[in-house]
Amino acid sequence: MLEQQKPSILTPEISEKSSINEIKTYPLTSGMFFGEIDSIIKNKRTTTIVEAVEDTEIIILESSSLRSFLADNPGLMVLFQESIIIE
Repeated sequence: MLEQQKPSILTPEISEKSSINEIKTYPLTSGMFFGEIDSIIKNKRTTTIVEAVEDTEIIILESSSLRSFLADNPGLMVLFQESIIIE
Protein backbone atom coordinates (compact mmCIF):
# COMPACT_ATOMS: atom_id res chain seq x y z
CA MET A 1 0.00 0.00 0.00
CA LEU A 2 1.37 3.41 -0.96
CA GLU A 3 1.64 6.04 1.73
CA GLN A 4 0.47 9.50 0.67
CA GLN A 5 3.12 12.15 1.21
CA LYS A 6 2.28 15.78 1.86
CA PRO A 7 4.13 18.82 0.46
CA SER A 8 6.44 20.46 2.97
CA ILE A 9 7.93 23.91 3.47
CA LEU A 10 11.65 24.04 4.21
CA THR A 11 12.59 27.35 5.82
CA PRO A 12 16.26 27.69 6.69
CA GLU A 13 17.12 30.08 9.47
CA ILE A 14 20.04 32.14 8.23
CA SER A 15 22.61 33.57 10.65
CA GLU A 16 24.31 36.93 10.19
CA LYS A 17 27.14 35.07 8.46
CA SER A 18 24.66 33.62 5.93
CA SER A 19 25.17 30.02 6.99
CA ILE A 20 22.22 27.68 7.41
CA ASN A 21 21.71 26.84 11.08
CA GLU A 22 18.53 24.82 10.94
CA ILE A 23 15.95 23.58 8.47
CA LYS A 24 12.34 23.39 9.66
CA THR A 25 9.79 21.23 7.87
CA TYR A 26 6.05 21.97 7.95
CA PRO A 27 3.63 19.66 6.11
CA LEU A 28 0.99 21.36 3.96
CA THR A 29 -2.34 19.82 3.05
CA SER A 30 -4.83 20.73 0.34
CA GLY A 31 -6.15 24.28 0.68
CA MET A 32 -3.36 25.50 2.95
CA PHE A 33 -1.12 28.41 2.03
CA PHE A 34 2.14 29.95 3.12
CA GLY A 35 3.81 33.25 2.49
CA GLU A 36 6.27 35.80 3.71
CA ILE A 37 4.01 38.23 5.55
CA ASP A 38 6.98 40.51 6.38
CA SER A 39 7.63 40.82 2.65
CA ILE A 40 4.09 42.08 2.13
CA ILE A 41 3.57 44.23 5.21
CA LYS A 42 7.06 45.62 5.84
CA ASN A 43 8.48 45.27 2.31
CA LYS A 44 11.27 43.20 3.90
CA ARG A 45 12.89 40.60 1.64
CA THR A 46 13.46 37.15 3.12
CA THR A 47 14.61 33.87 1.69
CA THR A 48 12.44 30.78 1.85
CA ILE A 49 13.30 27.48 0.22
CA VAL A 50 10.29 25.35 -0.64
CA GLU A 51 10.51 21.74 -1.73
CA ALA A 52 7.47 19.80 -2.92
CA VAL A 53 7.68 16.07 -2.31
CA GLU A 54 4.91 15.35 -4.83
CA ASP A 55 3.42 17.02 -7.90
CA THR A 56 2.05 20.33 -6.67
CA GLU A 57 0.10 23.21 -8.18
CA ILE A 58 1.22 26.62 -6.94
CA ILE A 59 0.12 30.20 -7.45
CA ILE A 60 2.65 33.00 -7.01
CA LEU A 61 1.32 36.45 -6.13
CA GLU A 62 3.44 39.59 -6.21
CA SER A 63 3.04 41.65 -3.03
CA SER A 64 1.57 44.63 -4.91
CA SER A 65 -1.11 42.40 -6.45
CA LEU A 66 -1.92 40.85 -3.09
CA ARG A 67 -2.14 44.27 -1.40
CA SER A 68 -4.57 45.46 -4.08
CA PHE A 69 -6.62 42.26 -3.83
CA LEU A 70 -6.85 42.53 -0.03
CA ALA A 71 -7.83 46.21 -0.26
CA ASP A 72 -10.74 45.14 -2.47
CA ASN A 73 -11.60 42.21 -0.16
CA PRO A 74 -11.04 43.39 3.44
CA GLY A 75 -12.73 40.32 4.89
CA LEU A 76 -9.86 38.20 3.63
CA MET A 77 -7.36 40.39 5.48
CA VAL A 78 -9.22 39.53 8.68
CA LEU A 79 -8.78 35.84 7.84
CA PHE A 80 -5.03 36.40 7.30
CA GLN A 81 -4.79 38.13 10.67
CA GLU A 82 -6.64 35.27 12.37
CA SER A 83 -4.49 32.58 10.72
CA ILE A 84 -2.05 30.62 12.82
CA ILE A 85 1.49 31.57 11.86
CA ILE A 86 4.15 28.92 12.41
CA GLU A 87 7.48 30.37 13.47
